[in-house]
Amino acid sequence: MATRPENAIMSFPDEIMPYLPELGKQFDLAFMAGYHYISEMNPDGRSYEEYLEKSIEEIRLLRKENENLAFHYEYVPMKARNLEAKTLELIGNEIESFGINENEIKLVLDDFNFVEEKKALEASERAYTLYKAALPILRKMNLKRLHVHNLGYYVVIISKSYHISPERCREACLYASCVNALKAIYGGFALAEKLKEAGEYPLSDIGFKQLIGIKKEMNLAEEFLETGIHEEDDHYLLVVPAHVIPNPISTVGMGDTISSTSFALEYSEER
Repeated sequence: MATRPENAIMSFPDEIMPYLPELGKQFDLAFMAGYHYISEMNPDGRSYEEYLEKSIEEIRLLRKENENLAFHYEYVPMKARNLEAKTLELIGNEIESFGINENEIKLVLDDFNFVEEKKALEASERAYTLYKAALPILRKMNLKRLHVHNLGYYVVIISKSYHISPERCREACLYASCVNALKAIYGGFALAEKLKEAGEYPLSDIGFKQLIGIKKEMNLAEEFLETGIHEEDDHYLLVVPAHVIPNPISTVGMGDTISSTSFALEYSEER
């Protein structure tokens, strides 16, 4: 549910704060958004520091009686650009997962002054440069999972400390692509009974070309073309081809759909 009333404060009302531990006990996952509304002085009179402190307290209270509650942060650029780096770094320390697209990631590279990674991405956007852009962000924000969604494919990095297997993450990405395909075909909400229909659409040539391209560029094993998974010392890289639906009815909220459904399936299947 979303609302945009004037002077809205994107946080839990003070009256609800004591109940957050009990609320958190009832859920497996939480999807967080709205941090982009934070400013130097917020409509309720709270300063940036006060607002951010409360935001972190909310996450900790939700997790207080459920240490397994997992959080995903879907990125939206902050209007107060000077505050974004600190916000991302501090919220990142409290959460597991972060979702972003191929254009938005350039703003975060700016936030953290990752100059070379941004130059490389701007010069040639492809799976390899997206991977090289996402990896330092994952580490800077202390994340366990970073999902970059792009037209025709996804680049996902998961830390080895993440308890979900890379194979499960890959399957979750393919599921998310099917859900997103239905949204593009029909608009609105994807219906479970139509999910098999999405599987009849082929995955995009764009995605497979990216899979081949990064395999050559990184000199990866031949099996990478079959699995889309590459193991490094402290993380796994996944490159997953996705659907591209011609003439979609709707593109609004597609990034949110991809990030949320893939993250949710990882946990529901694991349990």
